[in-house]
Amino acid sequence: AVVSTQSTGCVLHEVAGSKCKKERSKEKAINKLGMESDDYREWNYVPACQKKDDKLWKPQQCKVHKNNARLKRCQCVEEDGTPLTKFTADLNNEKICSSTKCDDVSIVRDYTYELMIENGIMVDAFHFPQCQTKNRAKWEESQCLVGFIKSCWTVNVKTGKRID
Repeated sequence: AVVSTQSTGCVLHEVAGSKCKKERSKEKAINKLGMESDDYREWNYVPACQKKDDKLWKPQQCKVHKNNARLKRCQCVEEDGTPLTKFTADLNNEKICSSTKCDDVSIVRDYTYELMIENGIMVDAFHFPQCQTKNRAKWEESQCLVGFIKSCWTVNVKTGKRID
């Protein structure tokens, strides 16, 4: 089944009945493969599942290099494991994928936009969060879509949630 991302409204990749716990088992086996295997990877990746429901992914997923545990790359995903971003060191902060701080959300949104472009998705309009200059954790009161469509709305400056 093709899954569209809730936050971007775009299809990034196909996920058929994804279950985090099932993927964990598969990835653990792949991580044990030696260099002689065709499926060998330089990075260890084990999906992080939610405690309340082990079928669902945690918002942040990370991989660690096999030769250097300090070399870590993370990505943000939806609950079904659909990537919102690619793996990057800029997303290593543990709370960044679920943060409501404007500066954190703006980093995630930049990488979401980049992934969409890399996947050949035509983006007519996109919301790049506008943060306050003196306190980057807070949102500008007015937020707008940028692109062919211009639409603005008012948000709570602490959470970024739309105020209707």
